[in-house]
Amino acid sequence: MSVGEYLNATRYPFQDDSAAGLELSGMHRGCNTLYGHFEIFELEESSNDEIQKLAVNLTQICGSGESPELKAYIRFNSAVPLNQ
Repeated sequence: MSVGEYLNATRYPFQDDSAAGLELSGMHRGCNTLYGHFEIFELEESSNDEIQKLAVNLTQICGSGESPELKAYIRFNSAVPLNQ
């Protein structure tokens, strides 16, 4: 992964090689089929591939799109504003 926009993401780890993978779940709930998109604004890794800084905004939509969207704004050791 690198800084950039990832459109047409599908459920990880079942996406094909040309698409980005995406899956947010919790409390034993998730989506069987999903699609969405995300944008990485900042990504810094250490020499042993540990994430040092991360800023990403994402949208995940379950099923046919009739379900509500899940929007997330993730910041880890990052000063990138949420409205980026």
